[in-house]
Amino acid sequence: MLMNIFYGTPISPGFAEAPPLLVQGMKLKSEERAISSNEVEKEFKRFTDAIEATKNELLAIRDKTAEEIGEDEAEIFDAHILVLEDPLLHVEVSRKLESEQKNVEIVLQMVIDDLAERFSKIEDEMMRERATDIADVGQILIRNLMGRPSAAIRIDEPCILVATEISPSTAAKLDSELVLGCVTEIGSVTSHTAIIARALGIPAVVVPPGTITELQNANTIIVDGMDGAVVADPDEKTIEEYEEKEQKRLEREIMLRRKIGLDAVTTDGVKIDISANIEMPIEIKIAKENGAEGVGLYRTEFLFLNRKVLPSEEEQYQHYRLAAEAFPQNDVIIRTIDVGGDKFLSGSGMPEDVNPYLGVRAIRFSLVKPDIFNSQIRAIIRASRHGKVKLLLPMISCIEEISSAMGYIDECCKKFDLDSDCIEVGIMIETPAAALNTKIFSNYMDFFSIGTNDLIQYTMAAERGNKQLDYLHRPMQPTIIRLIKEVTDNAKATGIELSVCGEMAGDLRMIPILVGLGITKLSMNPRSIPVAKEMIRRISFEESSSVAKEIAQLLFTKDAVDKVEKTFGERVKSLEINGARFQD
Repeated sequence: MLMNIFYGTPISPGFAEAPPLLVQGMKLKSEERAISSNEVEKEFKRFTDAIEATKNELLAIRDKTAEEIGEDEAEIFDAHILVLEDPLLHVEVSRKLESEQKNVEIVLQMVIDDLAERFSKIEDEMMRERATDIADVGQILIRNLMGRPSAAIRIDEPCILVATEISPSTAAKLDSELVLGCVTEIGSVTSHTAIIARALGIPAVVVPPGTITELQNANTIIVDGMDGAVVADPDEKTIEEYEEKEQKRLEREIMLRRKIGLDAVTTDGVKIDISANIEMPIEIKIAKENGAEGVGLYRTEFLFLNRKVLPSEEEQYQHYRLAAEAFPQNDVIIRTIDVGGDKFLSGSGMPEDVNPYLGVRAIRFSLVKPDIFNSQIRAIIRASRHGKVKLLLPMISCIEEISSAMGYIDECCKKFDLDSDCIEVGIMIETPAAALNTKIFSNYMDFFSIGTNDLIQYTMAAERGNKQLDYLHRPMQPTIIRLIKEVTDNAKATGIELSVCGEMAGDLRMIPILVGLGITKLSMNPRSIPVAKEMIRRISFEESSSVAKEIAQLLFTKDAVDKVEKTFGERVKSLEINGARFQD
């Protein structure tokens, strides 16, 4: 057969070659039947019994995962168990049994579909991927309601697993000696399935819908977890090329691991602090293993979403304390809840905004929900006793928001008999209004953190995720570079600490520009840290500064991209090779 190449998104690094094994979708379907009002209680009892059976099954998967893969990956199934224990799930099933008067299998599927759909609409990729977790839990629940045994995928020889979607509970059971790679049509780099695949060393790619049909008749395929390519029936030359990439990958991985504890210092002696963006406790260990110098952004939304009862002060404190204790000598910057926009908080009692991205989100939400805000502030202050914890306020646009927020923080400090400056407080620079007012805001804040994702979205007036507007979301837009330069210049002039914590911070092509603008603190995905540090070791501040100044004067994005490619392209390419696994 002729070689054919399909392109998608890499979610687990590596290369693998083997015959494909197509796994059909296994969504269970139950027969629908009407029930009377008298049967509602009986059906709900079936539901609670299935909850208990599913919890025991997930605990068994968790224990097996901890033993065979690792404790961090096992914690994924703690999140699954939380879905089972979520009061919202129980309330919704009870309510729909009463209103729909149908058997619990049908009602449960309705509730699961509704919850999964809500999460699938969230723009934040990590939060959006929780829809897969909810669907996974739902399928196990329904299977237990139907009394069916767990259906394992039978694999007799090395293969590339090809499926529309692979659930976390299925991924945890994969034998990495037999499953050399995975190709799916649903998933992302932040999904729990991807986390497990990376831990198992299984390269994986998410391809566009319809691709799997094209792959099912191939004799062998290559999964390229670096560029996101899937090669059907590769020729000998292509196989040799991928084997060569494997050798280069091994050399690179050995080099990066040897340097994991080294600082990121430019060739002319400028030290750049590299910290991690995290959302869940599972990522703390990953951050430390990859050489993070603290937590530059702790997103706290995961604690609040998908639950009827919001987390208590004590629950929040225990989560934040773990991060503080993990990095006792480094900053741990905890951002207060950033809901609204694409993240709707069901337990808050707030109506959904007509235009959520411009509505009551982030700090605006906190200021109209002082009970939630105060509880979180107190939890963060308590965690600060265990390390160098700082508090970060999201999406600040005006001095009134700063004044109001600081009022609540002062009151919380007094509650603990502490001075009003008991904790350092900073703001996210992610709106044009904040960027233009950094000189003024510096009089009231201890530090700034540039959130490049939202800063680009609001400056360019272009919704993230809209493919037609991709040209407006390019980080090398000279307009964005000029705005960041203004923020950086103002921070230098006023002596305020500044960092960058958006996706731009981990982009190898953007790192020289940020360094050249004078930014010495970057926070990024933990897994990006080793290669980002090495990139910094291969550039000079003087060279980067010259390029950054030139780009800030340009008109067209293409010219900026060309300039960076010409100056730093070879160094970037030398660090972009990932791993390979081939059938023996």
